[in-house]
Amino acid sequence: MSENNSSSSINICKICNNGRAIYTCPRCSVCYCSVDCYKSTSHMDCSEEFYKECVELELKNPVNQNDKNKMEEILKRVYQSDGSYPDDRSEDNDDGSDVDSDDDDELPDLAERIKNIDLNNADELWAVLSESERQEFEAIIKNGEEDKILPLWEPWWTKVDEKKLVEVVDESNDTEKKLNNNLPVVMNIPVIESLEKASPLVAYNLLNVLSSYICTVLHYNGEHQNSPDDAVIMFLELNDNIKNNKVFDDSRTAVDCVVNKALELGLLPDDDIDEGKEAIESSLKQIISGPSEQQHNLYILTALSDLHDMFTKAKQKASKEQSNSVSQLPKKMQIKIDDKCVNFMSKKYQFYFKKLEYYLAWVNHYPNKMTKIIIE
Repeated sequence: MSENNSSSSINICKICNNGRAIYTCPRCSVCYCSVDCYKSTSHMDCSEEFYKECVELELKNPVNQNDKNKMEEILKRVYQSDGSYPDDRSEDNDDGSDVDSDDDDELPDLAERIKNIDLNNADELWAVLSESERQEFEAIIKNGEEDKILPLWEPWWTKVDEKKLVEVVDESNDTEKKLNNNLPVVMNIPVIESLEKASPLVAYNLLNVLSSYICTVLHYNGEHQNSPDDAVIMFLELNDNIKNNKVFDDSRTAVDCVVNKALELGLLPDDDIDEGKEAIESSLKQIISGPSEQQHNLYILTALSDLHDMFTKAKQKASKEQSNSVSQLPKKMQIKIDDKCVNFMSKKYQFYFKKLEYYLAWVNHYPNKMTKIIIE
């Protein structure tokens, strides 16, 4: 009797002490039952660190002029969302004086302020913002409203090679090269002899994998490779085939399984489930169709290769964090690493890699199988 009570108490959410715990925070290892509990005030310190890490990782990437323009646009949207963009401040008073009496000098234009700073350095970027600007930025991150300031990412799988009725061969080749240059690199996988005996259910399992990939990439607005460890955890939460080796026997179940998990994780809007479901299925059909009839399986190979790369980066990051116990970030930005989670993931990575490589080889061996799949 005591053993049953002990077992049931372990499965209780440690945040609300009510629901059944089905998730585990990868940072503090606390067991919780829902997204609401994950975002609750009692777990705020841990969840806020997640957003800080996302910002920090973004700022550490190599910066070119396009990235600078992108950062400038993001910061502009922060100000505009509060109705306080610096360019409009001189219009607040008829006499041209500043509204804030504490500011003796008017702030320079945003483009000027970030012109000569290193955008890879979070401290430098933070230093050029005023106190009110910092508070506004932190409020947006804390409230989960990043989508209001981040430029909307256009998925690579929406690109279609529209053939003209009459087209010069050289122009056709140039179009194909330009299209491929904007895609993640496709892996070269050796032939697997056992594919001749592959189960017909492989296609449905692959649908489950692709649906989970689409959900993950859209959630990260195309920046999943900048936070590979978190993206991998999210993908595995969504995917039953690779994580739990579950086999699906029809297309509808394979896709709905991901949709239901996305709803549980709060990745899809509760008030319009059909819209979220339609977005996933539309992306799925685009990936299966490919950019053209001649390259109909290119996008499937690209998605699987991108997944493999994401898992590779996550494994490398986990190994690096295990070996480096001292964080190089400022104390306020340091992230707690859950050793249990890292160890578990490390043991399973080889299995994940083999599954993804098998699917890549299968698509190469049966290039027309997925185009025949109908999502009922």
